Amino acid sequence: MFNNQKQGKIILFMHFHKSGGSTMNEMFNNFNKYPTNRNGNPWSENQIIPFWNYNQKQFNNFKKHLNQLNVQFIVSEWNYFKYHEQINFHNIELITCIRDPYKRFISVLSNKGRNFNDMYEFEKQNIVWSREKKGCVQKFPININKFNYYVKMLNGFGDNHDTEINDSHLEIAKQNLRKFSTIIILDDPNSFSLLKKYGITKQIQKNQTTHKKNNVHFEEFKKHNLYDYKLYEYAIQLSKKQL
Repeated sequence: MFNNQKQGKIILFMHFHKSGGSTMNEMFNNFNKYPTNRNGNPWSENQIIPFWNYNQKQFNNFKKHLNQLNVQFIVSEWNYFKYHEQINFHNIELITCIRDPYKRFISVLSNKGRNFNDMYEFEKQNIVWSREKKGCVQKFPININKFNYYVKMLNGFGDNHDTEINDSHLEIAKQNLRKFSTIIILDDPNSFSLLKKYGITKQIQKNQTTHKKNNVHFEEFKKHNLYDYKLYEYAIQLSKKQL
């Protein structure tokens, strides 16, 4: 069984939006999390700590801070690491949960009160996450509605609305995905057995939504998200190898 205290490791869960993140976070509730957090995302002084923007020095200092607090599990929901090429992941165990891209997008649409007919209009929107509380204002762009979301996230483009991607970005995304020691496929219940090494043997069903696949809609969506589907198939292969 995984013993992060003995190894000095921190589990860092990459939360792809609407891909089982709340479920995963709850399954790790027995692990020490950041003292103030929302769904596992670390907060300080009424703001999310944007550690995905940290360069190598900042990230190393953040790791030391987490170790001092004996944090065992932390979540990054809004971006991968902008400086991922520089980041030293020593003593960081990356895990994630990935969902069929079409189901994820439909779930985002549903969450925003939209339907598939709004797909193009919705994708063109530039969404900004914002929150104001007790005099603290925090805003940053997010790309949860953008096509090829997974590939963009794994290139550190989670806060960039206008990035156009190509084959080289897909290869970078695959390379970064190989850094993850545990890849759960939300659509494959068997993949959750990978969590046994963390002492987690029971899957929690939290906010699980299912969507019927409309073949016309699906083919239209897939045409615009070929990079994400290539990455999703690659993630399935990696997950099966981990099993």
